[in-house]
Amino acid sequence: MKTNSKAGWHVRQGDVVIIAIDKLSEKAKRVDSITLALGEKTGHHHTMFGGGLAVLEEDGRIASEFSIEEDQVLTHQEHDPITIPKGTYMSVIQQEFLGNELKRVAD
Repeated sequence: MKTNSKAGWHVRQGDVVIIAIDKLSEKAKRVDSITLALGEKTGHHHTMFGGGLAVLEEDGRIASEFSIEEDQVLTHQEHDPITIPKGTYMSVIQQEFLGNELKRVAD
């Protein structure tokens, strides 16, 4: 995916990396909050509550791509909040290589 005019812009909060992109998939839906990762054990989450458009995973809760029309604050219970400028982004969960397999990093 090509990056947008913020070429190379990215930020990380815990195990989530956010990267600027050109445009969203046509599957994007308007949502009231955007969650980028959800802790299975703790219930902690990386979430913006200002809403926007998001491409959601099959469970309808986690966004892999999103667009926000104004700056939003990404929150998490154990990390400092981060302001994400208006724009279009993809989120990637950090992974680690363990022998012959990739495993999602637990935050």
